[in-house]
Amino acid sequence: VGLNEGGSQDDQKLTIAGDFGSIRLSNDQEGVGDGAINAGGLVNDETTSLTAGLGKYGTSMSTGTMVTYTAPSMNGLSAAVSFADAGTATRSDVTEMRVAYSTAMDGTTIDIDYVSSSTDDNGTAGAQSGSDATSLGMKIGMGAFTFAANAATKSANNNATDYSSTTVGASYNMGNGMTIGVYQNDGDDDKEATY
Repeated sequence: VGLNEGGSQDDQKLTIAGDFGSIRLSNDQEGVGDGAINAGGLVNDETTSLTAGLGKYGTSMSTGTMVTYTAPSMNGLSAAVSFADAGTATRSDVTEMRVAYSTAMDGTTIDIDYVSSSTDDNGTAGAQSGSDATSLGMKIGMGAFTFAANAATKSANNNATDYSSTTVGASYNMGNGMTIGVYQNDGDDDKEATY
């Protein structure tokens, strides 16, 4: 339990872990989307730290208390799911899922990361206020070279936005603390012709 400077409760977390994996309750917006993307993932302009989670749109959409289950890792494969109940005033519950895979063979490393996040319609008559986001990223490391690619989407079901993004990047570690890299990011909004 965290307290703010006024002595009031600020955030709270509870984790139970064992051979079955882990279950976490948190009101600090810690869905699997945040865990995959925000933990060093927003690196579209930072090619020295390319990660599989390059996506721009996979972040957690929840602002309430989330329940997250993380399964035990099996041979490099990990999976987790999060859920947040929106309460009785609205129906806009949030469900998030993450599947990641990491392996190494003959000096080559491969990381794949998929995240999806969905917010239900809030139930208002005539409104379609839900939203959906996905992010699929891959990173390949071969010696001093690192290659990464990502495809991400985010759409608001009220037809306000329909974003898509693709990113590719590469970097080369020259040694002595010097790395050079290049990346390209393309974004589009199908609902906005001038985007």
